[in-house]
Amino acid sequence: MNICFLTKYPPIQGGVSMHCYWAARGLAERGHRVFVVTNADEVEETFRIRIPEADRVEGGAYAPAFPDSGGRVTVTSTQPPDRRELYYIPLGNPTVSRLAGLATDVIRAHDCEVIFSYYLEPYGVAAHLASRFTGVPYVFKHAGSDLHRLMRLPDLRTTYTEVLRGANRLISRGPSRARLLEAGVDERVITPCAAFGLPADPFTPAGPSRPLSQWLATGSGSTRPVDSDLPVLGTYGKLGEFKGSFDLLHAMRRLFSDGFRFNLLAAAQGWQQDAFTRLADRLGLTDHVHLIPFMPHWSIPEFVRSCTALAFLERDFPIAAHTPTIPSEIIACGGCLVLSTEVARKQLFRAAIRDRRNVVATDPLRHDDLAAALRYALEDSVRAQDIGYRGHLELRYEPTYESLCRGTRATPHRRRRGSDRLVLP
Repeated sequence: MNICFLTKYPPIQGGVSMHCYWAARGLAERGHRVFVVTNADEVEETFRIRIPEADRVEGGAYAPAFPDSGGRVTVTSTQPPDRRELYYIPLGNPTVSRLAGLATDVIRAHDCEVIFSYYLEPYGVAAHLASRFTGVPYVFKHAGSDLHRLMRLPDLRTTYTEVLRGANRLISRGPSRARLLEAGVDERVITPCAAFGLPADPFTPAGPSRPLSQWLATGSGSTRPVDSDLPVLGTYGKLGEFKGSFDLLHAMRRLFSDGFRFNLLAAAQGWQQDAFTRLADRLGLTDHVHLIPFMPHWSIPEFVRSCTALAFLERDFPIAAHTPTIPSEIIACGGCLVLSTEVARKQLFRAAIRDRRNVVATDPLRHDDLAAALRYALEDSVRAQDIGYRGHLELRYEPTYESLCRGTRATPHRRRRGSDRLVLP
């Protein structure tokens, strides 16, 4: 099957981009031809993944090809507009129009049978238009922030409602289903079955890792001396108050004051990066806080295996439906996970969590408790390995990536116009 993906994709950072990358790769591995249409190359530096040139070669990790199955991923991205040609008053970037037109050209050129889109702005709107232009059905998946934040804005609500109602299949689960029904989506169109998860390979405890010095070489090129004998606490993703980034520094200061030291390796950026580095400097932690750029999704397993423990401390997140997948990535790779209790309650495996047995759970807002949790995870590397290994064995991070890829088959579906088309189940 030829499939058009109208989605986020690397070098865009974040969970939606991650899911789309692994889904496209998995479908290609099973013999499908996936044509990704995106605006990823226009992403701002604050949220840009640094992708090595070696990964961008034909058939490389960025757009892989699988000769045994005949499947491959092909990526086409818009570029920042040339303002010598693309300008009008008031000035803007016609992202939706560009993506819809580009996707339409790709669909027609490669006879794509279905469009898959993830995230309302701009991808869902562009998919809706491309489907109207070509008669090819589209499958849509929402995230938390587009459905529960953007769609509440009066200027956007009507457009997004039409996108949701127009989808031939709508992937959703949990409390978000009620929100879709309120918007007038036909209940028969909604499916939780096409699940997104992680591939068993490379997300496994077995695999390569790197010493701290090699990770730092991918960063700013700082020549600061590093005590490589200290344990390494890893974290990755966006920096910010709701991510627990500043709580982490305050807890780190408490441990340093008690004589317990470690290196913090953060593959992290974001709008609050400057505030984070200023706080680290004010607390006297600069020599032990190491920031490196966002890394490609396919490098995450190696990063996890390189750390003594890893922290994911999101708390007070303003979108209740937000369910981050970073904990599942860490657990799949056998990492010792220091996890906020708020995020622990959101996980599908929450009933199986045993504090200080298969994860280390804590409330990041209680800095003394967070410091104690970090110390427990870092002071004994053998114990950390045991916690990570038990997490890998005992915590089931369904839905699985394989369930999505196995479930991608052609099934007849009748559009309102009366033409028979094929859609993902």
